[in-house]
Amino acid sequence: ALNFANRSIIPVSTNASPGAKKYSYYSYDKKGIAELRSDYSKDSPKINVKGKESIVDIYPIRASMDYDDSDLKADATANRNLIGQKKVELIGSFQRRLDIVVANGQADVNLFGIVNHPNVIEYTIPAGASGFTTWATKTADEILNDLLALISGMIAASKGVHEINTFILPVAQYGIILGKKLGTDTTNTILGFMQDTYPEIKFAKSTRLQGASEAKTDMIIGCEASPDNFVIEIPQDYEEFPIFNKGPLYEQDAHIR
Repeated sequence: ALNFANRSIIPVSTNASPGAKKYSYYSYDKKGIAELRSDYSKDSPKINVKGKESIVDIYPIRASMDYDDSDLKADATANRNLIGQKKVELIGSFQRRLDIVVANGQADVNLFGIVNHPNVIEYTIPAGASGFTTWATKTADEILNDLLALISGMIAASKGVHEINTFILPVAQYGIILGKKLGTDTTNTILGFMQDTYPEIKFAKSTRLQGASEAKTDMIIGCEASPDNFVIEIPQDYEEFPIFNKGPLYEQDAHIR
C-alpha cells in the first residue's frame, strides 16, 4: 500500500527545474474580510496577503541494476526474463523509497515527512466504552464517531477554511472500517457509510502508519490534500542513464530528484 507515493492521493508539483539544487516557494498569510457598511463614508477594510519565502534543498534518489554477458545469453536462449525482472524491481524500488521519504522524511538531511512534520496538528482518539482507544476494541458507532470528530475538528481549528478530503489509515484499521457493519440490521459498513455521506473524501491505506506516532501507536491521517496546502516537489521524474559496459559486465543507473 504505497499511498504516500500515490500521486492521486498526494499532490505533486514539477515546478522546479530538473537540474535545480534548491527550490524556492512561498507560503501565504491572508488577512481581512469584507464588511457590510451603512454607507460609503468610511474607508473600506483592507484585504491583505503576505508571502514568506522558503528555500529547500532538492535531493536525488538513486539506484542501479547490473547483469553480465551470461545473463544476456541465458535470457535470449532460455525461457526466462531475468533482466526484465531486474528492471521491474529497479523501478519499484524508487516507488518504495519515495513512499518512505514522503511519509517519514529522512533525518540525516533534515527532511520531514507528513507523519513527523512539526506543523501537523495531533488529535488523540478517546477511549471507548471498553476503556481502550484501539479500534479492535471499539464498536462501529464509536469508530464512526472518531472519524467524524476528525472531520469536525479540522473545520473548527481552521474556522471553516479547511476540510478533510483524504483519510490515510494503517492497513488493519482500514480493514476494520471496510468490514465492520453499522448495526445488525444493515449491510452498510463504516466505510460504506462514510463514502455515501462524504463522497468527496478519499480513503487510502498505508503500512507506514503502523506504530508511526511518537508513542509507537498507530496513526490515522486526515488532511486536505491540495496543492494550496502541500506538495511533493519532483523536478526530475524517473530517468534511466545509458547502460555502462565493461567487458562482460553491464550496469544501468537511474534516479529521480
